[in-house]
Formats: sequence, C-alpha cells, structure tokens
Amino acid sequence: MPKGHPRKDITAEMLHRWYWDEKKSLNKIGQILGCCGATVRDLMQYRNIPTRTGKEAARLVAEKRLKETGHGTHWRGGRQQHEAGYIQIWKPGYHRANKTGYVYEHILVWEESHKRKVAKGWVVHHLNGIKDDNRLENLMVMPRGRHLHQAEPYKLRIRHLERRIRDLEQALQAGQMLFAIGSETTIG
Repeated sequence: MPKGHPRKDITAEMLHRWYWDEKKSLNKIGQILGCCGATVRDLMQYRNIPTRTGKEAARLVAEKRLKETGHGTHWRGGRQQHEAGYIQIWKPGYHRANKTGYVYEHILVWEESHKRKVAKGWVVHHLNGIKDDNRLENLMVMPRGRHLHQAEPYKLRIRHLERRIRDLEQALQAGQMLFAIGSETTIG
C-alpha cells in the first residue's frame, strides 16, 4: 500500500485502462502520474488490480521492439557469427544473401571494395586462416580447387608475422628503441 493517503484522483478504471488495455508499463504510468513505477505498482495493489507476470511483460517488450524496429529480441544489429566461424551480415536482397537475408562478410568486403562479383567457381580466401579477420589485406580471391590445397604453413607464418608487426608497432608507439643485431631484432 502506498505510504500516506492513496491518490483519490486516480481511479482503478484509469489504472486498469492504462496498464491492461493500453499496455503501458508501470514506469510509463508513473511518468503520467509524476511518480515512480514502484509507487504505481503499490497503488495498483491497493486498488486490487493484478499486474502482469514476467513472461507477459517480456512478451510485450518483444512485441514493442518488433513493431518499432522490425526485428525480434535476438536481433544483434545484423551481424552474427556462423557456426563455422565466419561473420555474416544481414543484407537482404544482396545477390549472395541466403534465405534469411545474411551474406558472409568476407565476400561482401571483397566484392564491395573491388566493385564486382566473385566469379563462379572462385572463393574469397582468408590469407592468415582466421575466418573472422575480414580486413581487405587478408582476403584473396582464388579458384576453389586451389583454395582446397592452400598450405597451412603459410597461414601459420602469416599469423606469426602479423603478431610480430603488432608487437613492433606497439614498441614504436611506446617510444621504445628498436635495433637489429644480426638477424634478431631487439626491442629495448
């Protein structure tokens, strides 16, 4: 029960209409009344008006989101990771989109940057073997047959070199001194 005297200007019919018929939240009703949602809940309890269960409230939130955005509650902005590790982008209508409207990001990146489609029988290959590294410099188009025989040692070497470049760039940014002795590079 609300502290002090309950507001007599707010009838049970008003609360019921706002909450059940217009499907307003306790907080929205609170904004109308100039109080918080907890006070509205107490007022409804005092007036013997039942409140929604958690499941009903969640369903209303999902319906509202679907109505406002056109997407359900699992929508993550149109970017998701495929079970095989590739990133997919929601782009319905794109010539490579699947039946749910998603396109592999590496294909999209390559095609948009080169302003042409990947030819039939060709694939976009990740040079370093990391399936979600869709930087243009890591992507290369090649015939499907050649892609199947791409050597793993090259992928490992590229990963190693990229890691080394990242370390050297961090050392430079930190103002550390770099010099080479023989074939070894020392970071001092």
